[in-house]
Amino acid sequence: MIIIRVVFLLLSIALAVLPWLPAPIAGNLILISLAGIPIFLIDIILLLTIRKKHRHRHHRRHHHHRAWYKKLNGWRIAFIVVIIALFPMLRGYLPLWGNQSTPNTKHPTPLTIVSWNADKFSLSSKTLHASSMIIDEFKPDIICIQERPHDTLMPWDSIKAAFPNHPYTIKNTREDEILNLAVLSKYPISNLREYYYPKSFNKALRVDLQVEERQIRLFNIHLETTSMGTKDIEDSTPDAVKMINKSVSRNQQAFELFEAVDRSTSPVILCGDFNDTRCGYPYRLFTTQLTDLSRIKPFSSSYQGYGNLLKIDYILYSKGFTPSTYQLIENEWSDHKIQVGKLYF
Repeated sequence: MIIIRVVFLLLSIALAVLPWLPAPIAGNLILISLAGIPIFLIDIILLLTIRKKHRHRHHRRHHHHRAWYKKLNGWRIAFIVVIIALFPMLRGYLPLWGNQSTPNTKHPTPLTIVSWNADKFSLSSKTLHASSMIIDEFKPDIICIQERPHDTLMPWDSIKAAFPNHPYTIKNTREDEILNLAVLSKYPISNLREYYYPKSFNKALRVDLQVEERQIRLFNIHLETTSMGTKDIEDSTPDAVKMINKSVSRNQQAFELFEAVDRSTSPVILCGDFNDTRCGYPYRLFTTQLTDLSRIKPFSSSYQGYGNLLKIDYILYSKGFTPSTYQLIENEWSDHKIQVGKLYF
């Protein structure tokens, strides 16, 4: 039992300090972060099952009359400390209090944001048309697309034509066969900055939007994929090792974007496919700066695979916005749900 306690104390300490570790070290702890909630629950069980030894029967007989603080021992104190330290990890599962659905004088301008990993629109014009009709029902001001198809597979002009209410558009300029990005907006777009990463098809876009007389900095991101479930006969790397390597890359990408957000002098919206859970390094790092709009529905999931249990897509925002609503739209065209969020600015 002592070995089990020591192991879970060490795992809990690693989880608690995860956002402040160097990105590569945190990447090597991906298997621990994926088990974040079970580790937290086991900590509670271990705390509740700790019994203090007593030398005399007389002490045992009157043990239940003792003050609570006299029942503490080293193990109990250690588990209480790590359980408290892990509460910030649970932030993404806690409701977002104080949300509103109507504008006020401080934040009068509504902004509806759609963010979706479109899985290349299935390389089908029918899928593009059908999905654009669904998205248009929400009257979005900003649409962020991840996994836009390559121009040679589906022309960019065709995608723009499917969203005629969004005259301002931009996409990544270095075309890859997969994992491209796009932003379509009702507001003027400027100051494009593109983020590319070594040995990766994943990328991020940063643009500024002129919303009336104010400026917003928007990040549309798609962090390193897990590569789980993919088969490559030329790659014999075990899945666990592959997952760790991808996690290291993903964390380094997240840290670079974290620094870019930190440098922004304008209010920030950051959205996209994180390819990691709410206990993982990217989410916990970004939410030290930004607020997760999906906490309006804290137990929602965004990935339609693996039993519809995973939340890996997010819309985050900085100070300067008031949250309103958040929805996830199931669909048959992608393995990701469509995110629809509304903020007041």
